Amino acid sequence: DGVWSARDVNKIGDCIHTCDNGPARWIEVVRFSPDGSKVAVGGHDNKIYIYSTSDWSLVCKCTAHNSPINAVDWTMDGTLIRSTCVANELLWHDSTSGEQNKNPSTLTDKEYHTETAKWGWL
Repeated sequence: DGVWSARDVNKIGDCIHTCDNGPARWIEVVRFSPDGSKVAVGGHDNKIYIYSTSDWSLVCKCTAHNSPINAVDWTMDGTLIRSTCVANELLWHDSTSGEQNKNPSTLTDKEYHTETAKWGWL
């Protein structure tokens, strides 16, 4: 139904904020940016929703995947996300606009905050 909530890690019962503009289907992955200023939420509606953690507003949606999202990784500088889906797509998106980077060969030198994607550059 698109509703999800952020909770205090020390007091799970305490809701920090409830968002009502999230994935239409269940959520598979949640990843915070390296500096904690944004959070990426990937769901079974094939989209990644990026929110600002300062006010929980929706920054952008990444809509290029063709199947449910199963992994999201942020670059160390927080400008890009790398994601995979159950159809084995490996895609990169700008974390401010949500636009897909269609020239991933230019991203081979990027370092990632996490390594959860099933594929990537060696």
